[in-house]
Amino acid sequence: MSDLRPQVTADPLHLTFDVAVQKAMTAALADGLSPIAIANTLMEAHEIARRRSLSDATAADVFDAIYEVTGISKTLLRKPNRKRSIAWTRQCAMSLMADLPRMSLPAVGRLFDRDHTTVMHARQVVRERLAFDEPSTLLVMSQAPIVMDRLVSERRIGRANG
Repeated sequence: MSDLRPQVTADPLHLTFDVAVQKAMTAALADGLSPIAIANTLMEAHEIARRRSLSDATAADVFDAIYEVTGISKTLLRKPNRKRSIAWTRQCAMSLMADLPRMSLPAVGRLFDRDHTTVMHARQVVRERLAFDEPSTLLVMSQAPIVMDRLVSERRIGRANG
């Protein structure tokens, strides 16, 4: 019988999200399908995708991912709109951008026509909402890195083929 486990590289930053999920599910199956094990390993897969996408992502990738997940455009996020659904989405976008390796807090603030302290506040608000499992924040902060990973992968493939 052949080994059904996926072959992966040693470096988790080179895993695609699909392979990371397969790896996580294989580990959960080996653990007897414990619901806690499945949840933990899927969280690990999300973290791998997040780290990978953030390592090569750009601010444009974050804007594109936020738009794909929420339908809120870059233009709308940059406006001084205080509507709750737009404001929390803006905070999620700022938090994601602040985690990009080549983005400083002032640089993120400038993208939104705001100060770096607003970016610091956004990161704090997102952390607090995630700690309380706020559904809309969980959706954006879990799905956006997956979309970013896909965008970065598509760009890499385009460069390799171009």
